[in-house]
Amino acid sequence: MKLIDFKKDDIQFNNKRLNKRKVIITMVIIILITIVVIISAIYITNTNFRNLMDQYIFRKSVTENNLQYIDINSESNTYIYAYDKYLVTLEKNILTHYNSSAKKESEIKIEISEPIYASDGKYLMIAEKNKQRIYLINNNGIIWQKDIEGTISKINVNKNGYTSVIISGTTYKSVIAVYDRDGKELFKTYLSSTIAMDSSISEDNKYLSFSEINTSGTLIQSSIKTISIDKAKETPSDSIIYTYDAEQNDLIVNMKYHDKNKLVCIYNNGVHVNNNNKDEMLISLNEKDKKVAFSDIELANYAYRVIEKSTGLFKANSTIELYNTTTKKQNIYTFDGVAKKIYSYSNIIAIDLGSEVHFIGTNGWLIKKYSSTQEIKDIVIAENLAGIIYRDKVEFINL
Repeated sequence: MKLIDFKKDDIQFNNKRLNKRKVIITMVIIILITIVVIISAIYITNTNFRNLMDQYIFRKSVTENNLQYIDINSESNTYIYAYDKYLVTLEKNILTHYNSSAKKESEIKIEISEPIYASDGKYLMIAEKNKQRIYLINNNGIIWQKDIEGTISKINVNKNGYTSVIISGTTYKSVIAVYDRDGKELFKTYLSSTIAMDSSISEDNKYLSFSEINTSGTLIQSSIKTISIDKAKETPSDSIIYTYDAEQNDLIVNMKYHDKNKLVCIYNNGVHVNNNNKDEMLISLNEKDKKVAFSDIELANYAYRVIEKSTGLFKANSTIELYNTTTKKQNIYTFDGVAKKIYSYSNIIAIDLGSEVHFIGTNGWLIKKYSSTQEIKDIVIAENLAGIIYRDKVEFINL
């Protein structure tokens, strides 16, 4: 009589059941991945669908009076700025740092009544407008301070704490002073016949570039000059390694070093990238049939322009075109209406529509939408933080 091998049959049955279960699990995973891919593709390509998802699924909308805030005195001169992970206020010579939860972290005594600011990363530079005093601050402390000869016109700091100061009110039309992170003066550049408009120090601390204008002729001539900081420390008169003369009447408005020592400049008619001593226009600001309302280069490795287009009587929509200054890749964000003002910092742009603000990333996607019942006075942006400024308070938004 033949015995039935029940143990072997049980093993085969269990194996079949396990294989069937694996097939079902695999199919469910594939279906879920397919759904996620389809939804992601629609989210990326369909603006209306993306707006619905942002509003109802991701809950990107926030409103006034539902956020952390600080009170400010509407009758005193309170200056507000943001950098790194802080929002700072300056009132009665006290610089106060607040974190993203609107909690006070420090107070610093500084002798400045009307400030101008520059920042990059963890460094904040504050100077007295059209006077002599200047400070470099890192996190919650003063690194150095000094009084310079002449009057301060413009300031700049890079992410390593190297600073440049454009000075007027001396026997020269302009003087540019460069300091290291500890406040040691590295060199000065003296301009006897031209006026310095802006300056920027490269991310590796090797170069200072500045723009200048010559107004002595019938037409304005703008130029960019790049100085080797190492050479300038030894022989300042022989330290200019590159000069670029713009077309006549092309005015350089702003300049900033981006990644890999690319110098990006805004002219009155376009955004240019200067790389390896070659100048190339990245964005035109003077195209026929296109109304360019705003443009800026203060983002991390991006420049942008905002184009307004009429869609009917008293109606318009706007498009932000963001351009990567290395790859030239373009990202787009479209919104209804026209912007009152545009703010930018690092990888974030704030679009002020009066009583509504759109915060977007350089990828062209919405980060947060803020709605208000009253007119917004101003906006400041830091890393993952924004401050909405009203007459008597500042509301904090975590981005």
